[in-house]
Amino acid sequence: MKYFSVSIKNLKLSKEDRKELEQKLSSLDRTILSKAKMGSDIVALLSCGKPYINKFGSKEFASTPRILGEVSKLQKLHLLERR
Repeated sequence: MKYFSVSIKNLKLSKEDRKELEQKLSSLDRTILSKAKMGSDIVALLSCGKPYINKFGSKEFASTPRILGEVSKLQKLHLLERR
């Protein structure tokens, strides 16, 4: 099972909804989406959060349950899809 990211521009949303969606994304979400651009399995997504660069520019380690929660959040927002 591989995860692929979907561009926010490809979603059929209004301009205000796109901006609101971009503001909801955290730095960990952006890291996961950049890793899943070409297709990644769950192990690769788990490893991309150890360490990742947070919004302040320093390195931070994300726990496995936190990464899995972010992956499920991105799937509900239709920014990440499983194939």
